[in-house]
Amino acid sequence: MLSVFFQTSKYLIFIEQPYVMNVTRAISSCIKGNQTFKDWLEWRPESSRNRFFIVEKETGRVVKTEFLARDPFFFLHFINCYEENNHLVIDVNAYPSIGVLESMFLAKLRNGIVDVPDQPCAVRYVIPLVENVGDWAEGMNLVDLKTEATAVRVGSGVVLTCEELAEKGFELPMINYKVMGKRYSYIYATGSVAPGFYQSAIGKIDVRKRETVMWRESSAYYPGEPMFVPNPHGSGAEDDGVLISCVTDTTRGANDFVLFLDARSMKELGRAQFKAHIPQALHGIFLENSATSHSHCTH
Repeated sequence: MLSVFFQTSKYLIFIEQPYVMNVTRAISSCIKGNQTFKDWLEWRPESSRNRFFIVEKETGRVVKTEFLARDPFFFLHFINCYEENNHLVIDVNAYPSIGVLESMFLAKLRNGIVDVPDQPCAVRYVIPLVENVGDWAEGMNLVDLKTEATAVRVGSGVVLTCEELAEKGFELPMINYKVMGKRYSYIYATGSVAPGFYQSAIGKIDVRKRETVMWRESSAYYPGEPMFVPNPHGSGAEDDGVLISCVTDTTRGANDFVLFLDARSMKELGRAQFKAHIPQALHGIFLENSATSHSHCTH
């Protein structure tokens, strides 16, 4: 299954996941009915691995080398991707299985069942842009960057091993969009509802120094996806801005609120409380209108 794609200034990168459609089930469903699209999908980590397809944007040419992940993974959200010294650096939030999808059935959610078997992790894959792997020795690591990620020649292909960038357990990663497709420093993300390192917190991960700073106040708080808003009159530094997150307070009788954090220090700047419940927001976007000097943050 191909989901979202990555892009740099020169390339598009598609990652095929070992989550495939069972054609027999699909045909059967058309006859019998009573099935959803999800019922047609199968997770096949034993027989398939993630494949990385690299396409030149200018020509449409697909790089012929086969790049395979050593360990199968499932992902919903990418983080960033950029070119460095004839390598592609790809950061993605990865799960070892599709267990997270099973945890989101309405029957479980309505009964308050928190059943997330696998914790997501921000991982880095590094792909050397080589056309003829036969020029390299069998078993040789082709990565020439400072990273724990590897790309090893195996036969006529290259097998990729990732590097973990942070503790497991956060989702909905966000970066300053001004560094999208470029070498960058910071990821902002929220902890999942499952117990873990980032539970009830918003984290700032420095991917260069491998350091994490967090905002956390109460185990009853469930922060939503953080939205980064750059400071229009600031220094231009990558983390010069404000994080906005809708926070659900599960304390009986308490108000939900919109939280504002200094993205540099992760200190609270303020909050706006609401008497109405604020649903957890997904995939908001900050839009800056330079013509009117007004900005909009929508979900």
